[in-house]
Amino acid sequence: MTQPHRVDWNALKSEWHERSTKKIREMLWRLELISDHSLDSIHKALKVEEVWLKGFQTTDGGILLAYFVFVWGMQMWEFTSEHADVRRKVADARIGYVSACRKAQAIIDADAPDKTTQFKGLANFLDSDQNIVHLIFSHFTMPAHLEGSQDPGEMPVETHGTLLLDAMGVESAVYGGSTAAARKRAEAIAGLCNEVLEGDEVKNARFCGLFSEVLGSHRDYYGCIAKVAAALQLAEAADLHRSAQVTREAMSSLKKARDDLEKTQQRLGDDVYASELPAYRMALKAWHERLGAPPPSVRLDSMNITYIYPFTFPGIEGNRVQDIVLDYGRGAEIPTLAGLEPERPDKLELTDMWTHGGRGAEINSTVVMRMPTLNVTLRDDAQAACSYDVEFRFNEPGNHYLRVDLKLDQEHGTHGHNITLNNINQALRRSTVYSGEHEIVPNRVSTTDEPPWYFITDYAKAVINDISDSIIESEKSGRPHNRETVWCLRRHRDTAATFAAEAEATEKCWFNPDFDYRIVVAIHAASLLHGRLTSELTQAAIENAYGPVLLQLLGRETTALDEWICWGGSQQRPNLLGDARFPSDFAMGTGSTTVLYMPSTPRWAQSGYQEVAEFAASLPSLIRQSRRSLEEKLDNADNFMQKDDDNRIDVQESELDWRRTDLHKALKHLRKLRTYLVPSQLLSLRAEGGFLESLYRESRLPELKEDIDSYLERGRAAIDRMNMREARLHDHRNRKYQDVVQILLFAVGTFSIAGVATLFLTLYYGAELPGTNTKVEPGGQFHSMEAVVVVVLYLLAVAIGAVIYYWARKTQLGTRRRRPRG
Repeated sequence: MTQPHRVDWNALKSEWHERSTKKIREMLWRLELISDHSLDSIHKALKVEEVWLKGFQTTDGGILLAYFVFVWGMQMWEFTSEHADVRRKVADARIGYVSACRKAQAIIDADAPDKTTQFKGLANFLDSDQNIVHLIFSHFTMPAHLEGSQDPGEMPVETHGTLLLDAMGVESAVYGGSTAAARKRAEAIAGLCNEVLEGDEVKNARFCGLFSEVLGSHRDYYGCIAKVAAALQLAEAADLHRSAQVTREAMSSLKKARDDLEKTQQRLGDDVYASELPAYRMALKAWHERLGAPPPSVRLDSMNITYIYPFTFPGIEGNRVQDIVLDYGRGAEIPTLAGLEPERPDKLELTDMWTHGGRGAEINSTVVMRMPTLNVTLRDDAQAACSYDVEFRFNEPGNHYLRVDLKLDQEHGTHGHNITLNNINQALRRSTVYSGEHEIVPNRVSTTDEPPWYFITDYAKAVINDISDSIIESEKSGRPHNRETVWCLRRHRDTAATFAAEAEATEKCWFNPDFDYRIVVAIHAASLLHGRLTSELTQAAIENAYGPVLLQLLGRETTALDEWICWGGSQQRPNLLGDARFPSDFAMGTGSTTVLYMPSTPRWAQSGYQEVAEFAASLPSLIRQSRRSLEEKLDNADNFMQKDDDNRIDVQESELDWRRTDLHKALKHLRKLRTYLVPSQLLSLRAEGGFLESLYRESRLPELKEDIDSYLERGRAAIDRMNMREARLHDHRNRKYQDVVQILLFAVGTFSIAGVATLFLTLYYGAELPGTNTKVEPGGQFHSMEAVVVVVLYLLAVAIGAVIYYWARKTQLGTRRRRPRG
């Protein structure tokens, strides 16, 4: 099938280095394979088999479509770390391709006697170009299984095995800090590129030049990354053992890797991969300097790394949440969370510092609900396998959190690996959304068929969402309703819908794994090396040996392996324990991590500091979300107060009463939270109080306290305005009632007492009713219903006037009684 336009493969070389698809889309449009240039439109088109069938009948059309899918995948990957989204979109394109291949084969197998143009075009594609298109999918993009009858939409979405998938896999290993996985995956890419370059399909093809550029840049870049990873592995081993020979070999390997990196960067030229190599050069340089300096004097032997994922319910008090959770396993069924069965909840025994000083009640209590252990593995890195203990903790102030705890020991045993810099780095990074993909499964059989989670944060989000849904549903079912407000709102559906939407917003759970997390590192044991003295086991010594990895910046994607080593310096961090401590004890931290080491303090006393660290880690999220919830209520109240309308007074008064009550609750809750921001009020005359105050400063909570004060003042002002608005509505209602009463009283007054008396005398003695032709006989016998109607109307007028007057007085008195102050 002859086309007026042909594919200029050489013109696509320069575009490849920028990972752009502009020229490819232009060619596809000229070949009439796509209707417009937008990526969203092309994404939808690639799922349709007719688009691919038309490409099969176009010279080089099928190859260009397949090449576009590969470059498009690379381009998407340049702008996102959500690898699953990239894989899903590429798999959508594979659906169209596989369906079209099967349809083309079916047309050919039918062997129609009249060989149509379509038949000839498809036959030519299957004979010549299909192998190339299939190679692009199976080696470059995502394997496409043409054999069998499996629905293309049900084919597995692979995570490795092609150029694109393994390239994202290397990045994932870099995010997670695994030098072993990065090395293996990079070596696999370099080997795949060599294999394809040596094949006849590419050597003798018309697009040989373009494909050689693509494969060559990947071979150079990932071959270099593999050498860098190998050098970093050797450097870490040398740092751990510090033998002279191993150190010399490691430093030599680091230098060779740097030299190779510089040559690779020159070969890559203006390719985007060249811009990623300088970060690796910095890591190699930093390791070389570390190995050339005096060796560390300490080694960590035992530690716990605990992830804190806080979540809150702005509309539900913390003690109410505790009551709901404690009812699980008693009167209520324990909910299934992400297909997992938690243990029965129970009260957690805390230290007495929360009741110390003769307090009549606890200032903090905790309900714990334990989850099945999590097992984590990482493809291509057996040493990364580990297990986490998981539990929910529901606290009385409302700073609830999911606690995910990992224990590391220097000796083999519990979790199958030692404490190394790389293992610490991976454990810290695993807490974030930037950790790279792992396989995370519980050690119990799940009740659902959901695949394993890729991130611990995904697991946290799943179980937190499920427990939140259960708690919110329990709270709704047990909540009393204000009948007067509900009755009034049902009469006006627009107002009721507004209330329902606002209530839904305040009842949802607040959790954002990208921001709401913190890590508490508790070091239990450390050893001195190289015959050092016990007195040298200090904060400075541990910070020098492990500070760069323990105190690294976690809230971002890493740009190179062992990036943490580039952030180290001579900065001495303050001891967060303050002055009330033993000289050997210390705590240090960053915005995301708190490190605690107290070798001179008994374990029972250390528990209190651990509680304080976790309390401080979970509190900022509660403060921020409570402030945000109050801000929404204030904004809604301001919008309501801007409506200057005296219509539907009953609805306005009900809405005003509802908003004011809701605002009062929010202000009361925020005032209570404010007391938790003053350490001296929580842990007065205790050493833990100084620690808590230091943690507050690290989390910038004093600034939040100032914000709370301003919000409380704003809330009081809003309530004052509501009271004034209510008084105006009340006065308007009174004027309306008074007008009606006066009219009715005037109407009733026209019938004087004398007139009424005359009426009854006339009815009794008999006469003709005034103004009528009705004759009434003596003795009160009526000959017509007209007389009865007249009497009833007289009495009804009096009754209506009395009722209106009664309700006017009642409303006035009720309004005065329920008008609260801020």
